[in-house]
Amino acid sequence: MSPRLLIRLPNWLGDVVACLPLVEQAERALGSALTLVAPKPWHELLAQAAPRARVIGSRSGPLDFAWRGHAQALLLDGSMRSAFQAMGAGIGVRVGLGGGGRWALLSGSVAPARERGRAPLSQIRRLRGSRRSPRPFGSTAAELLALLPGHPAGLVQDPRPRVIASEDALARARTVLAERGVDPLAPWVLLNLGGRVGSTKGLPTELSVGLATQLGERGIPCLGVAGPGEEERLDQYAQDLSQGEGDHQPLVLRDPPADLPLLAALGSLAPAVVTPDGGGRHLLRAAGASCLTLLGPTDPRHSALPGPPEACLVGLVPCGPCHLEHCPLPGEEALACWRGISQQEALDAVLGLLGLERPED
Repeated sequence: MSPRLLIRLPNWLGDVVACLPLVEQAERALGSALTLVAPKPWHELLAQAAPRARVIGSRSGPLDFAWRGHAQALLLDGSMRSAFQAMGAGIGVRVGLGGGGRWALLSGSVAPARERGRAPLSQIRRLRGSRRSPRPFGSTAAELLALLPGHPAGLVQDPRPRVIASEDALARARTVLAERGVDPLAPWVLLNLGGRVGSTKGLPTELSVGLATQLGERGIPCLGVAGPGEEERLDQYAQDLSQGEGDHQPLVLRDPPADLPLLAALGSLAPAVVTPDGGGRHLLRAAGASCLTLLGPTDPRHSALPGPPEACLVGLVPCGPCHLEHCPLPGEEALACWRGISQQEALDAVLGLLGLERPED
């Protein structure tokens, strides 16, 4: 009989989506002998990917009795706490990334690959010291799974994350479009604002409003959405769009905001999606959306996995990609990476995804 395996998943939506192929592979091999640990908002997503597995929440204490009875633990959240919890539960085999001193608490680990001295993507300056090499998290997770003694779950056969929208979610998505006068058979765009207010990783309002305005002038409606916890940015977008020039009434999904199943269903129906790099982008691509991904402070090599058609625009600046949540540059220098993406480039890319003629210069 295969040993019971516990997988502690990351806390962030994008990383959880990247791990879905690993979760599906483990569930196929182990069935009910698999336990998944993750924050509660991601449980429905994981239950869909691994219906026979046990899915439990993560706790902040040093001990979690629900972890007992497992022979092996795959720790993908990168925290010291989960390593202590696995030890306290008596799990003999503990595998994870060994950075930050975690290797001392693990029975098997891999130190994250690092690059030293070379200039990172888009940067002019060479590195002082070293940093982690940018690579897809799903690839790292699959390699860690293969380190488990006895290979209880086998190797991940297909690295592409997939989320299948349920019939209920699809029906809700079609109702949302009908209520807002969007013809699902005509060209339209799902605009995922992404990111909390103040975060460098969400779409800047100026860029998102300008893009929606230009598409609206061509008769292409944009439906603005945001993920859980990102509603304030959606409110700011709607306010700025309604106060701009022209008669552009904002189409937004706000009351109530989109949950993850509805967001995935909208992505599966949309002819094109505009999104920043983040959890929403990974979910939408896994649902089959063709995306224009705008990368301000993030590195596209962190998420270079196969999937549906995608165009990426990167703001090339000497200080990026920094992956910082808040831009440290002062005054007009702030968010230079986002200003490096022109509105015209974004418009051209969206029209290309829609299969429409690009505007003349």
